Amino acid sequence: MDTPMHHDKHGRQLHAMAAGDTRSVMASRGTVIRCLSGLIWVTQEGDPLDHMVPAGARYCSGGAGLIVASAIKDDTQIAVYRVYPVPEADWMRNVVRVDAGFTERLRRQARQEMARWFAAMVTAVARRLRQAWRRFFSPRAMVVPGAPGGYHG
Repeated sequence: MDTPMHHDKHGRQLHAMAAGDTRSVMASRGTVIRCLSGLIWVTQEGDPLDHMVPAGARYCSGGAGLIVASAIKDDTQIAVYRVYPVPEADWMRNVVRVDAGFTERLRRQARQEMARWFAAMVTAVARRLRQAWRRFFSPRAMVVPGAPGGYHG
């Protein structure tokens, strides 16, 4: 696998990635990989866990080692930077942290998706009711006693 190797720098490094692209970073405690858009899968040397980092969240490295970030979606953008790990107790392990407003954005997206689903269901039910109404009240379905041919028309 030929992936570009980036060394941990204090300045912010921005990377645009397509699905399947990877970035490798030699990191230390305080290295942050922020997902600006898309979705990334992050794994770090010495950490038995892999981490999924959605847009609006960041992976915070609690130790030294090689970090590999893989883009899961197209049009993924990440920022790699280093912060001074204070308080030290917060940087003892690798974690994914969400930005302010992240949960509100998720709630808003969930409400919008639920509204779209509900609208589709109401539309489908209305269509079926219209079809049933037309079938039930069609001129062929209405039998009128004494009418010629037995049908209203």
